[in-house]
Amino acid sequence: MSIKNVLQMSVVEKDVENIYRQSFLNLIEDAHIISPCGSDGVLKGNNVYTLLEAKYNKDLKNKLEQTNIIVQCLYYLKKFLEEGVELPTSCFIGDMNECFVIETKHLITYLNRTDIDWNKAPSQAHKSNANLLTDIIEDNNIDPFIYIIDDNFKVEDVVNKLQDIHLGNTSKIKITDKNMAVVFDYFVTHVLGKNKLTTNEQVNLFIQLLIKPDENYIHPKKK
Repeated sequence: MSIKNVLQMSVVEKDVENIYRQSFLNLIEDAHIISPCGSDGVLKGNNVYTLLEAKYNKDLKNKLEQTNIIVQCLYYLKKFLEEGVELPTSCFIGDMNECFVIETKHLITYLNRTDIDWNKAPSQAHKSNANLLTDIIEDNNIDPFIYIIDDNFKVEDVVNKLQDIHLGNTSKIKITDKNMAVVFDYFVTHVLGKNKLTTNEQVNLFIQLLIKPDENYIHPKKK
């Protein structure tokens, strides 16, 4: 049975958490999980050290929903610092329908903020941190690729991503006919952003980047 089918059988958040936990433990050599500071867990194994955060039936494609959970992870990282727990190199956020990974290094600067009440419960922290939410939403370094949990999803791809982050390697997504629509949507939302192009122009640019990468480059002044 695929992980998609298993996840769809979940009825509570704990089910989702256990499914991802077991999947990681099966795939990663010498893997084990501990749960410091009341977190869903910290996964350690061969070239993997990540904070785990499971959710039930959230829309992780929604930027605000993403950020609410990232703030929760940020609060756990702050607790780790205070308790002397080594900070993970990444955070994994997984739901029934989507999941994503972020690099801890992009969250470090937020841990030094003095305008935040760090005594809030991590799961409730997003409710009283409007400025923090806005700052993270507008942070260009925090813009994760969303893995869609469909019939083509493989936990191995996430594990590779976690290992690349831990080793400091650049992780790439291989574009195939099965995931091209997802990658194109990511390109339009996160790369083009507010650039006003017609649908045809968006598609043409996307294809040009794929087939003629040497003839296209990042603008030297515009993001």
